[in-house]
Amino acid sequence: MLHGLAAVNEFRGRYHRSEALFTQVLELDVAELALEAHELLACSTFHQGAAARAFGYAERGLALYDDAADHTYLAPYGEHPAVACHDWAALALWFLGRPDNALDHAE
Repeated sequence: MLHGLAAVNEFRGRYHRSEALFTQVLELDVAELALEAHELLACSTFHQGAAARAFGYAERGLALYDDAADHTYLAPYGEHPAVACHDWAALALWFLGRPDNALDHAE
C-alpha cells in the first residue's frame, strides 16, 4: 500500500512527498519493491533539481537489476525499471556536466 501511495504522489508531481514515502518503502527492505523504488526516487529527486542524488538512486537501482528475472519487471509497472534507471542516470549526468558518461547510459 505504501508503494502505491508513493507512486500516486510521484505521478501527480508531488515529488517531496513521494520521495519521503519511497524512502519508507526502502526501509521496509522488501526485495521485490527495491528496484522500482530506486527508479522512482531517481525520478523524484531529479525533478527536485537534485541531480547527484538522482544519479545515486539510479545507480543503486541498476545494481539491484537481475538479468535472470528480467521477464518479471515489465508486467507490474508498465515500464522496465532498469531502462528507466539508465534514463534517469543519463539525464542526471548531463545536468552534472558529464555528457560523455550520460551518453554511455543513454546508449
